[in-house]
Amino acid sequence: MKIFEYLNRDERTTIMIMHDLEIISNAVWIARVNGGLLVNGNMNT
Repeated sequence: MKIFEYLNRDERTTIMIMHDLEIISNAVWIARVNGGLLVNGNMNT
């Protein structure tokens, strides 16, 4: 996760495809996809 923290400080956009809820909890934005379609996209609060 340190590399992603570094990239975020450098104001880079990183896209991760993840199923691990612990890692997802660190995200600023979460997009949920079902069957290849975006079903929900929102800020992680």
